[in-house]
Amino acid sequence: MSSSEASALHELRVGERATVVAVDAGPSTGARLLALGFAPGTPVHAVRRAPLGDPTEYEVRGARIALRSSEAALIRVQRDIR
Repeated sequence: MSSSEASALHELRVGERATVVAVDAGPSTGARLLALGFAPGTPVHAVRRAPLGDPTEYEVRGARIALRSSEAALIRVQRDIR
């Protein structure tokens, strides 16, 4: 997958930055993720991963939010090119 294609948020490595492209979730989960700040066009940064690999802490809109891989898989992102 090239850097120009969208990928799931859970695929980001710690330290990588991306921009939210879409939230592909049902109404209740989608509304919750949008309320947490994962709206299209929003920058997101993978800060750290739990010792066993799940959940991952993301920085979005100045807040740090931990999401399970299953939740982060619902968020499509465009990796920043750096």
